[in-house]
Amino acid sequence: MNFDDLSIEQLHDLMLMAAREGGIPAPDNDAEDGRPLWSIEAVAAFFGTTPDQIEEALEDAFESLADVAWAGSAR
Repeated sequence: MNFDDLSIEQLHDLMLMAAREGGIPAPDNDAEDGRPLWSIEAVAAFFGTTPDQIEEALEDAFESLADVAWAGSAR
């Protein structure tokens, strides 16, 4: 699955499915347009870590995604 090919709606559906299956916490807020939102605090509590550690992990993940997007296909 290539997340770059998914629409925002598909990404939200994927996140909600993960929440229903217990892979991530349930959303704890909603955006003005009704999209679900997850707070850093809720995610940290779910994984038994600190908000700072979650932010660092997200930054690392986004850096990795940027490297993959920049490098192109591995084929």
